[in-house]
Amino acid sequence: MNPEDAAALLAGGGLLFVMLAGLIGLVIPIVCYWKIIGKTGHPAPLAFAFLIPMAGLVLLYWLAFSEWPVLPRRTAPAGGAPVPVPVPPARIPETAASSEPLAPVPPPAAPSQRFCTGCGSGLDGTERFCANCGKPVTA
Repeated sequence: MNPEDAAALLAGGGLLFVMLAGLIGLVIPIVCYWKIIGKTGHPAPLAFAFLIPMAGLVLLYWLAFSEWPVLPRRTAPAGGAPVPVPVPPARIPETAASSEPLAPVPPPAAPSQRFCTGCGSGLDGTERFCANCGKPVTA
C-alpha cells in the first residue's frame, strides 16, 4: 500500500467518524427534546425545530414561559392574589391478590410515654429517676 492510499483511507475513516458523531450529536438531543415537549402537552414533533439555528432557543423560551396544557390552569381573582392549585389526594394502591378495599386505620391512641420535666428525655413509666439528668420522676 502506498502512502497516498493510506492517507486517503485515514481521511475517509476520519470523515466517517465525524459524520457518525455529528449524526449522534443530532439524534440524541432531538429524542430528549421530543420526550420533554411531549410531557408538556405540546406536539412532540416541535423537537425538530432544534435543527434550525436559533429556532431551538426560541422554542426553549416559549416552553419555559407558556402555559402547559397538561397542568391545571391557574387564574387569579379580581384582587390579584394567586389561586393555589388543588393537589389531588394520594391514592393507596390495592394489592393484586385482594380486590377488597383496605380497612380504615384507627386513630392513634393517646401517648403512653412520659417525659422528664428537667431535661425532656423520654421515660418508659417504670423509672423513678431520669436516666439522663437524675431528677426524680413525679407520678
